[in-house]
Amino acid sequence: MILLSSVAAVVMAGCSTTPESSAKMPAKSQRGVLYSEVMLRSMAPPSRDQEAVLNSYAFAPMAPNGEISVGVQLYSEDADKPDALSLGQVLASVWSEHPNVVRALAEVEATGFEISGARSGFYPYMSVTARQASNDASATTVNIIQPLWMGGRTSAELKEAEAGQYRALAELNQTRLDLALDTSEAYLNVVLAKEQGQLWARYINNLQALLDTISRRASLGVSPEADIQTAQTRLSQARAGLQASKSVLLRSRLHLESLLHRSVREVRWPAERYRLSHEEMFKILDARAIKYHPAPQLAGAEIALQKARVKVAKSAVYPQLSLQYSTQLDQSAGDFTPDSSTQLVLQFSSDSGLKGYNSYRAILQRLHGAEQDLVYSKRDVTDIVSSAYSERNASQEQFYAQVEAARAAVNLVDSFLRQFKVGRKAWLEVLNAHREAHEALLQISAIKKSYWSANTRLALHGMMWSRLDAGAPAIELALQEQ
Repeated sequence: MILLSSVAAVVMAGCSTTPESSAKMPAKSQRGVLYSEVMLRSMAPPSRDQEAVLNSYAFAPMAPNGEISVGVQLYSEDADKPDALSLGQVLASVWSEHPNVVRALAEVEATGFEISGARSGFYPYMSVTARQASNDASATTVNIIQPLWMGGRTSAELKEAEAGQYRALAELNQTRLDLALDTSEAYLNVVLAKEQGQLWARYINNLQALLDTISRRASLGVSPEADIQTAQTRLSQARAGLQASKSVLLRSRLHLESLLHRSVREVRWPAERYRLSHEEMFKILDARAIKYHPAPQLAGAEIALQKARVKVAKSAVYPQLSLQYSTQLDQSAGDFTPDSSTQLVLQFSSDSGLKGYNSYRAILQRLHGAEQDLVYSKRDVTDIVSSAYSERNASQEQFYAQVEAARAAVNLVDSFLRQFKVGRKAWLEVLNAHREAHEALLQISAIKKSYWSANTRLALHGMMWSRLDAGAPAIELALQEQ
């Protein structure tokens, strides 16, 4: 009996999909009801029956020459063995060690110094004036100046520096998010390519056994020589498929290693603990993603930055008031008499006023554009997490159907082979049954990858990074003054 081998350690998990509610909801403004809102309101906890179905489908791990078998383990128990690099470990590595993250962290620290520099505008400062006349007369004067009112410029510059740090923090989160998305996809591509390579190798072994069988029958005159040629053709095609799978594995592994800057040897499908619960997905779709996602954070920081620049531009229209203490230290001509005075100084420049007014109008337009960026970023985040949620549930349901298809295909292989031996099935039908079973198993592997890719994207865009790694960096924005 020749049986097609199974997919390695299926890790297929998640809560069951619930049908969308057909109840009508009131429209918001004039835009109508969004699909993401319908989906959010239709979510309900999975039933016990659905959970039982979820826990009943999984394939056991593949042995080098094992036969197809069906187990009840939903996730890979050996996903966190010391020799395996887990998904959480690769994310923790890029979040802390990747050069782009280090650069973004340096930018955050630099903005802390800028905040300290902007705050110093409230403090008094000293200026020294040295004059040298054409008649060789010179004088040196020291001034101590305490700004009293700068038209709101100092406060606005402080707000601008703080907004600059908020933007740097949001860019840091965006950098980490982009790297995590790229790294997780590369990780899953390596797992998929490795598993499908094993399936191709197992398929080749089965075809080789079939070729040996038909060769013996042909030597006895039971089967025609054409059947041998057909089996050899299928075997050559399978070997070509194996080489293509090896090429994909190599590219995926090299890309993952370039992100981690370390060797990647053993990887596994994500463990069960990485799957999001129904309650967590509800939080993401409800408000969490929009609140903590770096795209709205970046847009919000840009709005705060433009508002601060509006105040800076307006301050140029107003005069400046300061308290100055002046004393003369040196005089090269005439009798030197130390002279000290305290002055209340009012300064205004019409040139600065005209420039400030036009700068103010220009920044107002940029502020309006930044507000539109915020509106778009919120819509975009909602679309991303809604699509990931839908893909996750669709992959889960597709997985169930594909498992049943694989079961039927494998059973059909055994049945066709027995019928061929008694003359009730043609040799080509046996080969086609093997190919269909092999493709069904490959499809299960691809569906698992689609499921975990959607689950990971949902966790990353939903800013639940701690669900993927316990030591994930903080996602809240907090000022860090140096």
